[in-house]
Amino acid sequence: MHTRRPHRRCSPPPAVLLATLALLATLGAPTTGRARGRDWPQWRGPKRDGLSTERGLLRRWPQQGPPRLWTAEGLGTGLHTLAVADGRIYVPGTVGRHTVVTALGPDGSKLWQVENGPAAGGRLDGARGCPVVDGGWLFHLSPHGNLLCLEPKTKTKIWSTNVADRFKSRATPWGSGECILVDRGNLVCCPAGEQTGIVALNKKTGDIVWTCNEVTDPPPYSAPISFTFGGLRQIVVQTPSSIVGLHATSGKVLWRVEQRVGNTGNIPTPVYSRTGHLFVQGASGIGATLLKVLVKGTRSKVRDVWHAKAIDARLGSFVLYHDHFYGPTPDGKWVCLHLRTGRQMYAETGVGKGFVTCADGMLYTYSQTGTIALVKATPKSHQIISQFTVPTPGREPNWAPPVIAGGRLLLRYGDQLHCYNIAQQ
Repeated sequence: MHTRRPHRRCSPPPAVLLATLALLATLGAPTTGRARGRDWPQWRGPKRDGLSTERGLLRRWPQQGPPRLWTAEGLGTGLHTLAVADGRIYVPGTVGRHTVVTALGPDGSKLWQVENGPAAGGRLDGARGCPVVDGGWLFHLSPHGNLLCLEPKTKTKIWSTNVADRFKSRATPWGSGECILVDRGNLVCCPAGEQTGIVALNKKTGDIVWTCNEVTDPPPYSAPISFTFGGLRQIVVQTPSSIVGLHATSGKVLWRVEQRVGNTGNIPTPVYSRTGHLFVQGASGIGATLLKVLVKGTRSKVRDVWHAKAIDARLGSFVLYHDHFYGPTPDGKWVCLHLRTGRQMYAETGVGKGFVTCADGMLYTYSQTGTIALVKATPKSHQIISQFTVPTPGREPNWAPPVIAGGRLLLRYGDQLHCYNIAQQ
């Protein structure tokens, strides 16, 4: 297998070099306990909600964009984003006939690259599934269901299992696109077998903790989330047929809302509010719904609060910031919805169809064609303050949301990863 070593595309000026050294110092210290602002350890960030904990970021970019620190190549094609933990960056990709995970140092240097089963193939090539770093271990689910656990500093494999074979998953035209959930000591994934739909595995061993046989929906492309409300911890899974709440300890179904989308997938990740509200989106004209979670002891149910049929969804998940939801629509508009009422505050043209991350009161909207914009997170309007396009966009659509960690903006596009300094000086 031949891989290209990531390299700098140009020699950075002294100011950029000094910024890089400062970031290395910031990112080099080990973390303990919960992820800090410099970490982005899983899909959609520290709390799986698209919100960064970073502060002190640029409020406006130079015309050509913020300083580019480095560009890494040789990562393989990929449809998914990356994880950052303890100063290292973990990127999934497809190299040749293999799915791989590549580890980069904070300066973009390649530390290692490991294989995790065959490439996706089929209708869409490129790796799926964002890696997850938790408790000093890295986990990744391949498009064909290979679940890998390794120690990232030494790339030592701890264990692996193929959940597709183990639980007799049903084949899909696009392969698995799920981002596994680490919930305390368990790994939660949805193999969508005809008899076993959702499972929890011990993260240390890969052994089965529980299986959910009550949900046998088609394979999901959405990522599960977990939360505790009213003293009850739940896991929420969105499939092409329904949204389901599970008891996190036993895997028993607490509630279920039917939401059939036909021959496609409910792809956006649900968004949870600490008020006990759950925002879910459905493709194929279903629209967006706000659910209220109700808990009594060990039982739970949900009720509809509002429904916005016009807010269709294909790929991009929304973010919740100061009681407002922000996100994209398939027609290229960017919309804002009020949490409590569902009132549409605006629907305006931005960078086009894409993905959003929120940090320090700003929206980072990243289009499928490689343009990123900085937008103030306010319900008044969608005003682009700054924007630029990555230097060498890939041939395939870009489906990787922006990652913000340690004062850096990381933009994946195809085989490349671009790193920009967005910290205020």
